[in-house]
Amino acid sequence: MTGKHYQWHKHWSRDPEGRLQHDTGIRVLTARADGYTDFQIDPASLTEFQAAQAARGIPMPDMLARLKRLLKEARQWHEKNP
Repeated sequence: MTGKHYQWHKHWSRDPEGRLQHDTGIRVLTARADGYTDFQIDPASLTEFQAAQAARGIPMPDMLARLKRLLKEARQWHEKNP
């Protein structure tokens, strides 16, 4: 049996500027520092994401949970696709 997040990795890609991009429109910026990688959501894509999710009727608490999951997925995808 498969869950609703089955093959989640197929929804991620890297755009020409090197940002991680999800099918929902979220773009994640990565910055390497002293022994770690920092992941930040591109503010412009956050506005687009919120508008699209609100149009679908998704409440704000659920959007926050989705963003947390997407950041976790971005980290996992980045580790497997450097």
